[in-house]
Amino acid sequence: MDIPLLLRQTGFFHAWKGRERFVVFQTDFGNGLPFLQIWHAWQCDPQAPKRLHFFALAQPDAAPLPPSSSSELARLLHAVWPRPLPGLHRLEFEQGRIVLTLGFAPPKNMGLQLQADAFLISPENTPSEFPLRHLSRYAAPGAILAAASLQTHQRAELLEAGFQTSPCDPSGLWTGQLLRPGPVLPPASPNSAIVIGAGLAGTAIASRLALRGWETHLIEKLPHPAQEASGNRAAVLSPMVSKDESRTARLSCACFLHLLREIRQLNETGFPVEWSDCGMLQLAKSREEESALSSIAARYPQDYLQFLSAEAMREKIGHSVPGLFFPSGGWVNPASLCRARLDAAGPNLHRHFNEKALRIEPTTHGWNVFGNETKPLVQSSVLVLANAHEALQFPALHGLRFKKVRGQVTHLPEPLLPPVAHVLCRDGYLTPAHDGFCCLGATYDFDTDSRALNPAGHRANLARLPELLGIDLPAVDPETLLGRVGFRTLTPDRLPVVGALPDFSRPPADELRKIARLPGLYGLLGLGSRGLVWSSLMAELLASEITGDPLPLERDLVDATDPARFQVRAFRSQPSL
Repeated sequence: MDIPLLLRQTGFFHAWKGRERFVVFQTDFGNGLPFLQIWHAWQCDPQAPKRLHFFALAQPDAAPLPPSSSSELARLLHAVWPRPLPGLHRLEFEQGRIVLTLGFAPPKNMGLQLQADAFLISPENTPSEFPLRHLSRYAAPGAILAAASLQTHQRAELLEAGFQTSPCDPSGLWTGQLLRPGPVLPPASPNSAIVIGAGLAGTAIASRLALRGWETHLIEKLPHPAQEASGNRAAVLSPMVSKDESRTARLSCACFLHLLREIRQLNETGFPVEWSDCGMLQLAKSREEESALSSIAARYPQDYLQFLSAEAMREKIGHSVPGLFFPSGGWVNPASLCRARLDAAGPNLHRHFNEKALRIEPTTHGWNVFGNETKPLVQSSVLVLANAHEALQFPALHGLRFKKVRGQVTHLPEPLLPPVAHVLCRDGYLTPAHDGFCCLGATYDFDTDSRALNPAGHRANLARLPELLGIDLPAVDPETLLGRVGFRTLTPDRLPVVGALPDFSRPPADELRKIARLPGLYGLLGLGSRGLVWSSLMAELLASEITGDPLPLERDLVDATDPARFQVRAFRSQPSL
């Protein structure tokens, strides 16, 4: 396919001029040549859109053009090419102004949500599960179309979708335009936002909005970011897996991979994160779990997940217990990640630290946030609550059911332990040493608000060591140990709350998307014990929802994190009248 010629014929480059955002949907990514050519055209056109989204379906065996000295763009694409795991993978270039989203699963199972301004169709490679008559579901009004060739039945499908097509030259190139109006998503014009909370959730969404050009105000009651639950020395970096490929496991995998890309990109661009991809080992608890873990590992590529027998595990860590090995897993210092996000966010991010948000009020144009004074701290059209269980202080959120759970981590001086090369997990976890200490944790303490370290918590953590290391350690006096206490915020289904917050004063409808929402009020809450892994992609999801960008997740996973899901479940469980 002669992409530059075809795009000129369709008026593609004229259509994108001066746009804030332009979205391209390709039905088969192939080796990425069209994407690279459009990226190059974007670089050369002074009137190109500020942000270009390229959304493409990809075959499981797809591979990008190999890097070469003559193509810097091909080298950049090759360097971040994702593992072909099912689902959507979002990659960013040009400081987030070029966004590539690849889909490695049958499109009928994805539930895609986007509005494309232009389509590139490769009829011979378009998945059979993606009939062209459904194209208008993903089209912006007036969307244009370019195809290498079209059969009679394919032209009929496009006509059914509302596209008028015609040949543009004798070689078989076709162009088209959507005449039937498509659905309208929110505009992407830059606006302003307030984010309350500067932990993993708050720094993630604040940076995502600021990098999109939004004036973003981050309010934090403490003098520095990551001082509450996000303040541990080391958090475990790994996904969770399940034998039935549950939505939680799929979401965890997508979030883990997205976080890895974010951390590496921050480090490469001069915003250092303290972390290590030293690998994570999940040790089996029983013979039955050993069998289940072996079956799970067989579904994944070896560079993502491996099953290690008892013998292989003994060679690796000296402990004869089978389990899973995540080669890209490891640990992250959450505070360093939060700082890096804020430093990378640029001039659109405004920090309001040592300011406590005590009250929020809707206005005709957005939201006011008040501290101790009657005058608002900040006013904005959008307000995002990312302050964990403290969000429940606001009456608008009293319908959410969160549980606040204390967790105590024990900091073990490095000389007390044998060398620990990998993160070890079973019922608890142990991290390799960082700044002279290994982190061992963590307790799950319900019905207590105590922030003080206690010896009982240290003893509970120390009891995990024989199972994690396979050896008995010399007696340690819990009274002498250091550690840290934080509070997790759990939801009933252990999944985050991400998106437009429901209006709990109004009764629910019979469908998730018809639940009444509070205009301009969003949440990134309930990250629980997996705040590190959830935060990156959940923030990108929320920023995409707020700005009208293509969503980076399949529809069922978006619904699984929707703040209104509990209302919907309660409504559906009621007996019919």
